[in-house]
Amino acid sequence: MLTKTLALAVGLVLVAGGSYARLQETLEIKPYMPASDSLKARFSGVKTYFQRLAERMPEADYDFRPTPVMESFATRIAHTAGMNFEKCAYLVARPNPYQGVDLDATYTKKAELLTLLRESFTFCDGYMLRLSPAVLAETTQIKAPPGASFAEVKVELGGVAIDVVSHNMEMYGYLAVYLRLKGIVPPTSGK
Repeated sequence: MLTKTLALAVGLVLVAGGSYARLQETLEIKPYMPASDSLKARFSGVKTYFQRLAERMPEADYDFRPTPVMESFATRIAHTAGMNFEKCAYLVARPNPYQGVDLDATYTKKAELLTLLRESFTFCDGYMLRLSPAVLAETTQIKAPPGASFAEVKVELGGVAIDVVSHNMEMYGYLAVYLRLKGIVPPTSGK
């Protein structure tokens, strides 16, 4: 049951966003493909292309907002890094090094945001690079959401890892539009 659930969840991640074809290039096809191999390849691909996307946006356009109510490119990069730190803290069983820090207020310049983004992916590598079927099934306890009749929830780390990959793919697709509006081709759409 666990393997089927993980395979379905990973399958959903695989088809998320327009970056699927380019990210497919990072996946080595083998006679047997555990979900952990696929998830590891997806993380590697989105990590590479997301950093390239952030590098392509000129410094002068890091404050760009497609509409006044939308967040700036810089804010979205800080948000992505923050989510990586938050989710991967569970995966690597270490505290979020930026817990309580308002990242989008603290980091606004391209160079510092690129460093923060890279650091967030490196933090996640502590789990993602050791993925295996057994590692996907490892569990942890997390605080239950408000209103729950219990204090903690036992979760499989593989589910959290899927959240990390899918959130990064979602943010990549979202920010690719920012680049397009500035006349810049996103990394997964060309060279």
